[in-house]
This record gives sequence, C-alpha cells and structure tokens, in this order.
Amino acid sequence: MGIEMRTFLMNMRFLCLLATLLCTGCAASKDASSREPFRSSVGHTVELNRPMLLIKRCGYLFDCDGVISLRDVRYGLAEPGRYSTPQIFSELRLGHHITIDAVREEDVGDTYEIVVYGRTNFPARGKGTTFAYDYAGLPPLPWESK
Repeated sequence: MGIEMRTFLMNMRFLCLLATLLCTGCAASKDASSREPFRSSVGHTVELNRPMLLIKRCGYLFDCDGVISLRDVRYGLAEPGRYSTPQIFSELRLGHHITIDAVREEDVGDTYEIVVYGRTNFPARGKGTTFAYDYAGLPPLPWESK
C-alpha cells in the first residue's frame, strides 16, 4: 500500500473518530407520550382530519428538506406546503387511518423537536410503513378537530 493511500485512510479514520466524539452525548431523546395534546392518541389508531403527505425522513447529521428524527423510520408525515421541496412518496387523504406509537422530545445539539412516531398503510398498495411527524407546537394535530 502506498504512502498516499495510508495517509488517506488515516485521515478518514481521524474524521470518523472526530465526528463520533463530537456527536457522543449531544443527542437526547425523552418520552413525551403522556403529555398533552398527545396522551389520548398514543397507542391508538386515529383518522386524519386534513390531507397529509408521506415525504422523505432525515437524520440529524444530514441537511435535507424532510422530517428530521432520531429513530429510524421510513418516512416523514407532513402538511402540504410545510417543506419547500419535499420528495413526496404518497398523499394521505382526509379520513386516512394512522396509528400513533410514541411521542419523543428529541434534543440534538442546538435543535429541539417534539416528534410523533407512528405507522400507516400506503393508500394504493395497503403496504404498511412507519413515519415520524415533527410537531411544531401549533394545534391542532392532524388527527384533531380544528
């Protein structure tokens, strides 16, 4: 192995170690399922009271136009028009059923979010999937009456 390749590999290992050290301890997640307005929804299947979208889900370490979450879920649940250029995978109509599994307070670096985690089925195929919904603190929730 040449000197250039060894130097490159050492630099890559250093960058990976640095990224790990910077992120260790900077992410926290706390259960918020018993807080209002979520308490009555967690563990239940609810109907959407307005159209929603299944869009791209992002991790905190990557910059993207989508729903950010710590948990590994497949999609983000979002209101139409909330994100500027989202990658849309499916439209969920009024009355579509979703199941609310958990609500988490997620704190990563200087970002604090309340994220609702749940499950639903794609309307056309019926295939099940998971989602994260970034609650912006503005009522009503998509499954509550206006």
